[in-house]
Amino acid sequence: MALELILVEGGSLDHGSGSPISGGSFVIESNPSDKNKLQGKGVYRDTLEYSFSGGSASGYVAGSIRTVVDQEIEPTAIYTKADGKEVIREGDTGTMNAIGDNPSPPPATLPIAGPVIVSDAGQDKGRGQ
Repeated sequence: MALELILVEGGSLDHGSGSPISGGSFVIESNPSDKNKLQGKGVYRDTLEYSFSGGSASGYVAGSIRTVVDQEIEPTAIYTKADGKEVIREGDTGTMNAIGDNPSPPPATLPIAGPVIVSDAGQDKGRGQ
């Protein structure tokens, strides 16, 4: 297993390769550690929860794709922990389940899913395995 940068406050998520969804904004909903920090920023550990809004995809009203409930990315770290829980690392992925407005209702909304990746750890020093 490779050493990867550990996600901290200020890090970001993005659409993964092959996602039908583009644009929009991801918001990390999980709280970082108060005790474990890298470069002065709290480390994210355990399941990472996030929300999304404002996305677009073919066959949907532009800018209408959003999550209804928080989505999750599970950590892939095995040995590196913060607060006794595995850390989230750059490159960790999950599948986002969302909805978007139908341009020809009914129904009013349509489901859509796509891969999401931790694209930027928010720091460049600390790595975890």
